Amino acid sequence: MFEFLKKNVEGLILLVIFSALMFNILNDHYKDDQLKDSNEVIGILIKERHTSLNFQFGEFYYYAGKKRYELTYFDDFSHKKKGDTVQIKYARKDPSIAVVSDRYLMKRFWHLKKK
Repeated sequence: MFEFLKKNVEGLILLVIFSALMFNILNDHYKDDQLKDSNEVIGILIKERHTSLNFQFGEFYYYAGKKRYELTYFDDFSHKKKGDTVQIKYARKDPSIAVVSDRYLMKRFWHLKKK
C-alpha cells in the first residue's frame, strides 16, 4: 500500500486538487441556482476584517422571516463601520444562502458606487 502511495503521490495530489475544484464549482452553481428565487433585506455589519494576505471581508447579520442569519462576504468593506447597512439577497428555499447585492446602500456611500 505504501509503495503504491509513494509511486503515485503526484497523481493523488492532482486528484485531490481536481476534486476540490469540482466541489467548489458545483457548490457555486447550486448557490446561484438557489438565488434565482430570492428576497432582499437589509444586512447590518458586525465586523470588517483584513487578513495578513490582503483578504478583506465583512460579517453581517440579517433576518429572513423571524430568524437571524449571519453572512461572511469577501469584498472590501473598509469604508464601513460596525452597524452600517448593506442590501442582502437570500434564497427563499434556503435563507442561509445569501450574497451582498448592494454594499453602497446607505446614501452617504452613493458617491462610491461604480457607474
